[in-house]
Amino acid sequence: MHRRSTTRSEVAPRRLLLDASVSVRQVMRPCLAVRSGTGVQHARLEMLELEAPEVVVIDVEGRPVGLVHGDDLLHDAIEAEAAEVMSSHHRPAAEPFALETDSGDDGEGQPVAAEAPLLVDDVLSASFAKMRQEGSISEAATLMKRERCEAVLVVNQSDRLVGIVTAEDIVNWVASATTSSSRPRKGAGAN
Repeated sequence: MHRRSTTRSEVAPRRLLLDASVSVRQVMRPCLAVRSGTGVQHARLEMLELEAPEVVVIDVEGRPVGLVHGDDLLHDAIEAEAAEVMSSHHRPAAEPFALETDSGDDGEGQPVAAEAPLLVDDVLSASFAKMRQEGSISEAATLMKRERCEAVLVVNQSDRLVGIVTAEDIVNWVASATTSSSRPRKGAGAN
């Protein structure tokens, strides 16, 4: 069996990921952020409109307090809407003179309470990884592995959200660096 030797250009992409000089700023991307207290319905519409895969929940200062993955947001919103529809099918029909005699109760003397809308705070994961924008992609990858997560929130020195980097973002960056480093240089031809 003939074993092919590895060329220098094939080794270089592997080193790119380990190179501490590659800043997470080069790889991070903007992310959809909503304030704590935002309704799930509003966040879901924003997410769909912007085609965002996740929503970061921030406080009034712009600091991250949680992360909601798009699948979770859509699942929870659909589940809440289904529950609302199902409960409306089981309500008794209104009495013919209900407006004249209605005392604001459910017919058994209990007050009727309007359901509060589902908030992003109700579905967020408060467990998320974050790092400073000065960090390297190597640190981001290490953090993802250690925390067993697929995304790291990127913050500035004031701990305010500036972006997000995902495992997919890093893979795409390495793949593009690999593609550009394996292309033949101009003027270099076959002998």
